[in-house]
Amino acid sequence: MKLGFDFFFGVGMFAWGLSCIFFPQWWYKKVSAEQMARDRKRVKMFGYILTPLGVILLFIILCK
Repeated sequence: MKLGFDFFFGVGMFAWGLSCIFFPQWWYKKVSAEQMARDRKRVKMFGYILTPLGVILLFIILCK
């Protein structure tokens, strides 16, 4: 099976989503306590959205 750009894009989406969920401090600046709490929630929510999209894309590509 030949894996192209779509496969690696899906893997990248999935990995980025997981890193946003488990390591949100990698993705925002530490400025103030209020901003850190707000940014942490936003980054985690982005991860919760991006991870399933990556899984769906991988599922579609691998089931062709």
